[in-house]
Amino acid sequence: MAVPHDARPFADALERAYHDGLRADDACLRALELVTLERGSDASKNLLTELRSLLEGNLQGFELPPMHLVIARANVEKLAELTHAKRLTRIRASNKLRGPAIGEALLERARAALPADPKESGSWAECAVRAMTYSDTEERREADHITVCLARGLAFWGNSLRVLCDLRGAEKLIRQADDTLEFFGIGNLAARAELASFRGSLQRARRDFEEAILSLELAEAGWNLLGDLGQQARVCLKISHTHGLADRPQDALEAVRSGIPLLERLDDPRLAWSFRHNEAWFLEGTGLAGESRQAADAARQLAAEFPDSFTQLRVQWLEGRLCRSEGRPDEAVDHFRAVQTGFLADQNPYDAALVSLDLATLYLETGRHTEVVELATAMRAAFEALGVHREALAAWRLFTDACQRQAANVQLAKNLARYLD
Repeated sequence: MAVPHDARPFADALERAYHDGLRADDACLRALELVTLERGSDASKNLLTELRSLLEGNLQGFELPPMHLVIARANVEKLAELTHAKRLTRIRASNKLRGPAIGEALLERARAALPADPKESGSWAECAVRAMTYSDTEERREADHITVCLARGLAFWGNSLRVLCDLRGAEKLIRQADDTLEFFGIGNLAARAELASFRGSLQRARRDFEEAILSLELAEAGWNLLGDLGQQARVCLKISHTHGLADRPQDALEAVRSGIPLLERLDDPRLAWSFRHNEAWFLEGTGLAGESRQAADAARQLAAEFPDSFTQLRVQWLEGRLCRSEGRPDEAVDHFRAVQTGFLADQNPYDAALVSLDLATLYLETGRHTEVVELATAMRAAFEALGVHREALAAWRLFTDACQRQAANVQLAKNLARYLD
């Protein structure tokens, strides 16, 4: 039987993996990585059916007994009220805080703290790293699982530093996580997909948009292969956000819509809201205000289930952008000001700055230069009071100076928004 053309890149990549000394699942996983990185998501999708039949059931790694995880969660719960330093001290002293079940329980805490509290996520991740460093076993599969938890802990820790704007520290830890899997020859696809997702987020923060897309496509292909639709959908959202930051709203919209069919097989109202909200956001960004309004109405209905400020402020922010697009600037100003106040109350200066730039853009478009200066000056004071990253503060100071000299324009505001995002 003739070999389909789309299968040849994988066969070539598999030969390269064999040449590197890898065998079985490890070789197949390396081949998947090579093909995805070199050919992009279209090629990887064409290979997934073949790879699923070859590898399904052999990629999840060591299976924890359920009772072990229950006990581990109970032991980890006792750390919740302690300071970070005391958590580390307890982990160092207690033999109960060892092994893969403890690693998984600590990493569950690291994930649960996101996105609201990256510092807490980093604390739990560092705890996982320390606990796995102290763990030991003579059973090979259990040892591999400990290594996987160690690598994932490093990645979560690095991700928390990324959110806190320490990109150098984040890069060091995420590279260390990758090196850990490579050094020990771990072929766990779920861990590799998770690391690829974190790596993509870091590359996006560094403005390496093309590399970020490649990493995120690798993550999406991995989750697709494993059949984890929820994780695959979340990566679709990351890909769309990356295109948005690269000022490619049409690509961002296509990435969002490519993930919407996954929602039909998921019972996740929060994820459904995220997709509908982002769809409306990028439709508005491409000038399709009518379609955006329909998607926003659907998103608002889903958001009614989530009264938290994270969700509701974004609903109102989108409403402000739609009012602006629909030619109702006064209503847009009211929404933007309310959202700005809400973000500042939540001590979220970066989103406060982004909505302020939407407001500044509206002022600049309507020639309200005095109000632009007042807005920029007030946000500069808020930035200084909240202690934001010095590079972000410096960028905002330049924008304020430009406003005061009446040299600011819409493009400058948009460029600053992409930087701060």
